[in-house]
Amino acid sequence: MANRLDSLFSLDDEELLMIEVNKLLEFEDHIFPGYDEISMKGLMVSIESRGVVTPILVRKHPEKLGKYEILAGHNRVEACKRLNIDIIPARLFNDLSENDAKMIVIETNLNQRNLNDFKVSERAHIVSEWDRLREDKDIEKENEESPNESGFNLGRIQVWRYNRIHNSLIQGIKELLDNYAISIKAGVELSYLDEDGQMMVLSILNDGYKLTEPKASLIKNLFEKNLITREAILDLFIKKKKERKPFKIRPEILDNYFNKETDAEIQNILVEALDEYFNKKEGSE
Repeated sequence: MANRLDSLFSLDDEELLMIEVNKLLEFEDHIFPGYDEISMKGLMVSIESRGVVTPILVRKHPEKLGKYEILAGHNRVEACKRLNIDIIPARLFNDLSENDAKMIVIETNLNQRNLNDFKVSERAHIVSEWDRLREDKDIEKENEESPNESGFNLGRIQVWRYNRIHNSLIQGIKELLDNYAISIKAGVELSYLDEDGQMMVLSILNDGYKLTEPKASLIKNLFEKNLITREAILDLFIKKKKERKPFKIRPEILDNYFNKETDAEIQNILVEALDEYFNKKEGSE
């Protein structure tokens, strides 16, 4: 990631300046959530005591004359607004391609924040967008575990999983991932289902059933065989009692206790005897 940023920051056409905060607008495709209140208050304390030490990164707004679009520094700008600070130091990039602008947004954010600080669906969006934008992308096999050059410390299979989560899962299942109700691998298995199939699974999970990775794989198999129905999915979750094999009492035992009794009478006697036996057993425990 550092090499990629170095190449972007080596652009000749950039300058440092002071920009009025009210001229700054958020990046249109900004995919990073802002700081939580605790982090924001910590940033405000820092700015109050030392000022904005690191300039934000901006470009001239592509549509609004006299305005600037923030590439990096959304939280610093928000902190300045709350502190009624009117001017902020900025580094201006004049001739960025749209993809280079988006790459700066992603990689500068991840230089300052850990990928694991984000929800699973947010991570998936970030990694998927980075993967789409990078210029050095090679054809990669799904089962390749070697690390890529993302700077995320992710193997290629992990990048592939995040791509499937972002691009192929419905929002409701992404929320289950965010709440750790299902695992990433289970989510990837469900990503092979169409929207109707995923909605079916979501409805069942919202009824309280727990989804494991093996069950998710079985659901995927049902879909691939065109056998997926709500009943078929439920059968995977509901444990069915094993049918008990017939139990026979040896004839000599019956002859010791019974003489003229009918089968129905023998059955009633055995039930009464068993009830008495287990009642006594429970009382002694």
